[in-house]
Amino acid sequence: MHNNYFFLRKLAESLEDRFIGFSSEACFSQNKDELILAFVKGPAEFWIRADLKNQFSCLSFPDDFRRARKNSIDIFPEIIGKSVTGIQTYAHERAFSIILDHEINLLFKLFGNNSNALLYKDGRCVNVFKHDTGDENKIDPGTLDRTIISHEDDTGFTLDGLREMIPSFDKNILKYLESRGFNNSMNLKIKKDMVNDTLILLDDPVFYVYPVKDTVKLSLLPGDLEARHFTDPVEALNYFYLEYHKLYWLNKEKGTLIRMLRKQLKKSKNYIANSKEKLENLKTGGNFKQYG
Repeated sequence: MHNNYFFLRKLAESLEDRFIGFSSEACFSQNKDELILAFVKGPAEFWIRADLKNQFSCLSFPDDFRRARKNSIDIFPEIIGKSVTGIQTYAHERAFSIILDHEINLLFKLFGNNSNALLYKDGRCVNVFKHDTGDENKIDPGTLDRTIISHEDDTGFTLDGLREMIPSFDKNILKYLESRGFNNSMNLKIKKDMVNDTLILLDDPVFYVYPVKDTVKLSLLPGDLEARHFTDPVEALNYFYLEYHKLYWLNKEKGTLIRMLRKQLKKSKNYIANSKEKLENLKTGGNFKQYG
């Protein structure tokens, strides 16, 4: 849920408290699909790392960042020196914008495999970070808001109908409801109460980072597994990002070693099988001329 609307809404509130009035000092990339932004206000610094890879997209906020001397390229020169005036979220959408002066808007579109950062000036897209995610210049931030479709009858209060009725109800939220006993045949009032209770939890500033198999997930909903609890979305996201990458690289190295050992094991088993076959042939299929 680290890119879900309900989390991004809380993140935006925290960011507004942290770096409104800061000026953009640097914006660059030194790793594929990773965007680094530096903002300053007097001696204070604020860093944003936007990891926008196809397989994993996530923001984090390091305390500092050392720029490489080589293989580093400046991105979005239009924002350098511009001051942050606000943070804008979009209703029930996985996106938010950093609003800077001179009518500049840096949009983070966190759409899974199609995540990107786009720069707007005077309402028009003037630059994009990744150029392989589609017709990005056709996105209009003014149309990103999505609305809840209200239903007075039972038609919307099914597991399938909820996703259509509340666009930000992703599979994790639906799975949570199902784990708490929500089903399509329940009484309508009970289903409405369960949905309202879930919305209250999603508005509660508690963030959980759970271990899930060989990785971790960030959620705004309580679960049955032991989790790290946070009340600050920035701290939660930083912890989640570091834990995810630690486990990712650990599992990648482990996978490489396991594949190598399996290959060696297969080779050894084949050698043993061939050796046994040769030994059996020597025992049962001897040549009398050789014996003589």
